Amino acid sequence: MKKILIVSPSSDYLGGKANFTKLVYESLLKSKVFNVHLLNTSPTNKRRGAYEHLASYKGIFNDSIRRKLIVLSMFLWNKIRLFYSCLSFKPSIIQLHSSSYVNFWDNSIYFNIAKLFRKKIVIRLGGGAFDQFYNNGSKLSKFAIRKILNNTDHIIIQSGYWQDFLLKANVKTRTSIIPNFVDCNYWQSPIAKHQLTSNEFFDILFMVGSEVKVKGYYDVMPVFEELIKDGYKYRLHLVGLGRKLEKRYEYLINKGFLIFYDHIKGKEKLSLYRSCDLFLLPTYLEGFPNTIFEAMAAGIPIITSNIPQIRAYLKEENVIFVSPGNKLELKKSIIHAYENPSEMECLVKNNIKKVSNEFDVMNIEKYFEKLYNSL
Repeated sequence: MKKILIVSPSSDYLGGKANFTKLVYESLLKSKVFNVHLLNTSPTNKRRGAYEHLASYKGIFNDSIRRKLIVLSMFLWNKIRLFYSCLSFKPSIIQLHSSSYVNFWDNSIYFNIAKLFRKKIVIRLGGGAFDQFYNNGSKLSKFAIRKILNNTDHIIIQSGYWQDFLLKANVKTRTSIIPNFVDCNYWQSPIAKHQLTSNEFFDILFMVGSEVKVKGYYDVMPVFEELIKDGYKYRLHLVGLGRKLEKRYEYLINKGFLIFYDHIKGKEKLSLYRSCDLFLLPTYLEGFPNTIFEAMAAGIPIITSNIPQIRAYLKEENVIFVSPGNKLELKKSIIHAYENPSEMECLVKNNIKKVSNEFDVMNIEKYFEKLYNSL
């Protein structure tokens, strides 16, 4: 039985990479072919801000001495844990879940520890900014990135877009396209309507997260404000902004047109998805947007950006596409979704079928069994 060690954050408080890790680990635990362990690099502090802060090591650069020491100790402790896991668990394959910038260089240390123990290494590249990270880097950083990736045994990517990008970057390591997954049974399970939605409003869900500019926050908010001034009975559910809302939008909260959530998870998240009438993700960059596939499984019509990373999986029969940054297009698309419920119902039916066939958690084991057996 092959022993697999996954090194990655895995938490309800972190983003797509952590959610992917959690689903993969929990699915592979049931495997009768592989013995899978997880080295969870998530910090233990369950306050969301601390999670994001510590997980990205931002505290080393711009916070108090106490915070810097906490971040540094976590950084060193996770490397020691990998040493110990290599000696005690003795995995044959170490799988690293990496993205870009600081996270990639952090994972490069795990990579070198794995090399020291002569382990087979799989790197999963996630996040939508890896191309920018590579293209905007110096000659030295590009050389270092290529050296790491070319000395990896296998690379997991999320779409053909990234396959083409790696080839152009002269990365010759074998790749496998493995998408993110959703638990369709969970997202389609019956649940009570969210208490803050009602038939009085057309409820719109926008999961912005901390990367406000990238996710289209500065496009959505002025467009939504304009729609309210035009007399539309819309209500925006804004989730995970990670900072204070601008004062200019506070009147929307007071009048009931905007509901602000710091963070939601579990049944509250499921209930909110299932209760809203439209899902927005007018993003500028994506790796593989978990939230879109959650919305598909939950049965919500979707407006999202016409970018290659999303186009790799979805077509006009699945979503309404808008150009990133085009506020007029976004406004017209929201109105179109509101005024054409039968068309939106067709999109929802297509999406439920697609996500169940292609992205359900039941497919995880077959993807990874083929990959691990090839090493």
